[in-house]
Amino acid sequence: MRISLLLRREPFGELLERSLAGFLVEKYGKLFDVKWHMGSQSTQEKGRQLFYCNPWLNSIFVETAQPDVWGPVLKEYSVSTVWWKRPLQALYVRLATGRATRLLFAKPAMTVYPAIPGAKVMLIMGGNHHLRILDLVENCSHVIAKTGAAAELIRTELAVRDRFPFLPVPRVTRRSSSGRWYSETLIKATPINRIQNADVPAEVTSRLMQSLERLAAETAVETRLHEYCCRLLAEIEAAAAACKCIGATERSGLVQSARQIHARLLQRPDTTIRLCQAHGDFQPANMLFDGTAAHLIDWEYTGQRSVSYDFLTLHTGIRLLGPVVENAAAYINRAGTGPLSCCIQPDGTATANRVAALALFVLEDISLKLMENSGTHLYAAAGRLSTYVDIAEALARLV
Repeated sequence: MRISLLLRREPFGELLERSLAGFLVEKYGKLFDVKWHMGSQSTQEKGRQLFYCNPWLNSIFVETAQPDVWGPVLKEYSVSTVWWKRPLQALYVRLATGRATRLLFAKPAMTVYPAIPGAKVMLIMGGNHHLRILDLVENCSHVIAKTGAAAELIRTELAVRDRFPFLPVPRVTRRSSSGRWYSETLIKATPINRIQNADVPAEVTSRLMQSLERLAAETAVETRLHEYCCRLLAEIEAAAAACKCIGATERSGLVQSARQIHARLLQRPDTTIRLCQAHGDFQPANMLFDGTAAHLIDWEYTGQRSVSYDFLTLHTGIRLLGPVVENAAAYINRAGTGPLSCCIQPDGTATANRVAALALFVLEDISLKLMENSGTHLYAAAGRLSTYVDIAEALARLV
């Protein structure tokens, strides 16, 4: 999630100050004072290191930042996912990262004392639950749990990466004793939704899906659909009551959709389903290609879910909030392919099983959406929540 969105969703500056200071103390063994100034009358205090912020490019950097630090930004933002925006976006990114023009598109935002060593080859990037520092000196990315976010997400992610070394993820090079940050090898790759060669995304998706199939095969367990969907509904109701950043109308819409789906699934009391360790956010923005290898990043939402959860996250396009209902209907009406296409053990017709798998997916995704917005420090929900609620209600009617 870009800083431009985070600034509207949370006290980003305060979280940055505390999270970054904690990381610097652990990494360098001395105290650092971090102050966020963006949006206020900021002047560079003598002896303090000044950083600028371009919230639209999700970047915090020093004035003397070297050209190489912009590599990941160029790969992620130079090519718009909307074809008619591409020329203007490419021009903006070129100007906003150019040595002579980048400060025209950024504001003084943060000062640090003492100075961070090697800052001119570092780039700080925001995220929903963590900060990321791209460090070209150490050729790594430091992933830091934000204060107020659950460090448990990092611990769970690292546990999965340790247990399943075949996963196509960057190599972890260092872990903090506090469990609040780790470092991983810096990969120079491009998200597949920013690659214009139409053949590449399909090939990368196929490779990564094979890794998820192996992960599912090694972690699959069977359980009763009745028990699992009852547990999900209880989680949804409790999470909705605790989500203060979501309005009453949106909370009610999500809970009512979940209850409607739950009632439908209870009509299959003898059905067995398969659960596995899922990635949790299997979408093109997290699928990278470096010209040779495919990488799957951002495992912070990994957890036990239905074996078709990642498959349906991708094929419904629910993260993009596009034609989700149409994609879901197409899934129901055609035979799924691959071992992850349906979590329902053979029981009834193939179409009925796909309907049940889709219904369960929607329950799981509503639960995840509420978890994403559960922080007590949040004062606005993640973007386009009302659209998500409308889609959830339409999917509840579909199944």
